[in-house]
Amino acid sequence: MLSPVMSQSSPAATGGAGPNFEQRVGAFLLALLLTRSGPPFSPRAQIRRIRQQTEEMKWCTDDYFIEAQRPDGTLLRVLVQVKRAFALVANDPTCAEVFGDAWRDMPADNSTRRRTACCWSPAP
Repeated sequence: MLSPVMSQSSPAATGGAGPNFEQRVGAFLLALLLTRSGPPFSPRAQIRRIRQQTEEMKWCTDDYFIEAQRPDGTLLRVLVQVKRAFALVANDPTCAEVFGDAWRDMPADNSTRRRTACCWSPAP
């Protein structure tokens, strides 16, 4: 008699694929900072500061904080949430959590809001 097939979790689910991807995004952002390059959201700006794991800064979107400066001196702030898998679906709990965190992070001040953005970096 054959023994029943045991179900196992995938290596991606248990082996750190999410943190590995987050580290790759961080390496990309660090390379942009070190080469004084512009971030993808504003290529003419220059990245001034990157902060990883921003919970202690009281942000809900907690993976990366990027501060960049445009040639005219305007400072831009972007919060980045890194997800290995992300679906833009109304009833997906991860999607609801990510959008909820981004909404809570938006400043109430209109002048600051225009220079603040949240972005998501899903794996390819």
